[in-house]
Amino acid sequence: MTCLEKAIHNNVLWYEAMCQAHGIPRDSRPGLWLTHHEMPLFYSNALIFSDALEPTEVEKHLQTLITLKFPFAIKDSLARLELTPLGFQLLFEASWIWRTPTPQLKNKSDSIRWTTVQSAGELENWEMAWSDESVNQTEQPRIFLPSLLDDESIRFIAAYRGNEILAGAIANLTDGVVGVSNVFAPNDGL
Repeated sequence: MTCLEKAIHNNVLWYEAMCQAHGIPRDSRPGLWLTHHEMPLFYSNALIFSDALEPTEVEKHLQTLITLKFPFAIKDSLARLELTPLGFQLLFEASWIWRTPTPQLKNKSDSIRWTTVQSAGELENWEMAWSDESVNQTEQPRIFLPSLLDDESIRFIAAYRGNEILAGAIANLTDGVVGVSNVFAPNDGL
């Protein structure tokens, strides 16, 4: 498996973990993952993760999403399909990033304590810091549920100054690859 394939596979398994935590049924086929149920905020209903799929086959499966009664999105992991003719608009473009592991770096600030989230209460505080709840006052359902803490391959990382979470990320380990997502930090750094 190439580095890109490992990274994409890691992302598919992260989606699986999120769906399992939320009790969302899903369907996985070679090169395509999808669900016809509402996903948590910021998560797609379909992941296309192989260029081996014929565009007509992908279109057939994506057509089933068009009847959904709620907003949905599709993630084309390889950015190879032309989905505009199906009525889709590009939301954003992104790139996969790979970094060879290096030894652990020393913490540059003695006032910052890095740790992993261990409890449901800590996870709720982490999610509020991640979503900048003090600025965003809209009531949204929880995205990161406590059952994710039971998964040995997932870690919620938090940087504390005193009792305040300043920064964080999610790391999920699959097949020797650590996917890093939901990174947040203060604009002026740590």
